[in-house]
Amino acid sequence: MPQLYGWLQLLIVGVPVALLISEDDTTARYFLFVALIFLVSMSMLLIIFVPLIVQTKRAQKKRKRRSSQESEGASAYYGQERESTAGKVSVVSPLSIVIIFIIQN
Repeated sequence: MPQLYGWLQLLIVGVPVALLISEDDTTARYFLFVALIFLVSMSMLLIIFVPLIVQTKRAQKKRKRRSSQESEGASAYYGQERESTAGKVSVVSPLSIVIIFIIQN
């Protein structure tokens, strides 16, 4: 819902400024419209991808903790040291995150 307030602020500022710029000044009008479209688009992308990135980071931390606890338990059980996976990082492409998100909903 706060996102709608940001878009409302863009409209409240952008529309009067667009009306104040003369039609002859095409460079200023073009810049204003491009900036408004960019800001609205980026805010929508941030709303979509920031929670996905945060959720992915949290899941990686949980997996890392769980695997380290399992390896400690197994090494204590067998009396030997196991190789740590703390330095290995899995890379997930943004497209796969979007596809997973669409499939889950």
